[in-house]
Amino acid sequence: MVRHTQIRMREAARQYLEGNRDVESVATEILQRSKWVQRQGWPPPDMPEEGVATLEPATVEITPSGYSSSDPRLVALVEKITELWMQDRTHPTQNP
Repeated sequence: MVRHTQIRMREAARQYLEGNRDVESVATEILQRSKWVQRQGWPPPDMPEEGVATLEPATVEITPSGYSSSDPRLVALVEKITELWMQDRTHPTQNP
């Protein structure tokens, strides 16, 4: 399921990069999918072996094949996701 979600996030990013969707809608979708994965408590699909740490840009997880993770549009997308995440933390949606 996590792999499927990651594929869907990359597909959403591809749609943004190709000009088929706006940054706000894609950032919202990716944020919601990321939150879903976090709620499941599953480790990332490419988790290194225990005791090994890695550091990579946030863009790597959402970069579709054929694009560079340093593409300024992906950097802008991650910035938008972060902005929405911060807004959500400041003003969380209340579930009934």
